[in-house]
This record gives sequence, structure tokens and C-alpha cells, in this order.
Amino acid sequence: MSAISNGAWRTGQETCLIISFALENALYLNCSSFSDEHSGKVKAIMLEVLSPLITEADFVSNELLDILLIHIVDPLKSQKKNAYALAKDLISKTSITIEPYIQQVGKE
Repeated sequence: MSAISNGAWRTGQETCLIISFALENALYLNCSSFSDEHSGKVKAIMLEVLSPLITEADFVSNELLDILLIHIVDPLKSQKKNAYALAKDLISKTSITIEPYIQQVGKE
């Protein structure tokens, strides 16, 4: 692997880690710190910020998929309804980008 491609891979991996960290914190904050009234506003901001990060990333990591998908199934779906709503909308908004990665995980 050349130094340029190695650097690009590392940058892509670092970007994915940053997105995973931001998403995990967004889901945590959205479900624990805000009233339902504020939660909608926070969700809209988080969708606006996170959607382009995911769709423009070089790849989508399994860690990012785990963070998203765990919030759309029980028990978290029922326990953390605001986080569920954010994860569901984020999956919907980025589905074209994340679908191939979800399919790949299903084949492994």
C-alpha cells in the first residue's frame, strides 16, 4: 500500500470513528437530556449534521452500523424512544449509503 493510499485509508477510518462517536453521543443526548419538545429540535439538528457525514464518508464501519441498528430493535427501541426516532430517521435518510454495508454484514 502506498503512503498516499495508506494515508487516505487512515483518514477514512478516522472519519468513521468520529462519525461513530458523534452518533453515539447524539443518540445518548437525544434520549436522556431533553424534553420531548426540545428533542424534536435536537433531532432535526443531529440529522442535518450526521446525514452528510455518513453519506460522504469513504466507508461505513460495523461499529457505526451497530450503534444505529441497536436503537431500532427492542429493548432500546421501547426504552429510548427519542433515540429510536433519531436512529430510524437517520437510517432512512442515509439508506442508499448504508444499505450495501448492511447487506455485506448479512453475508458474513
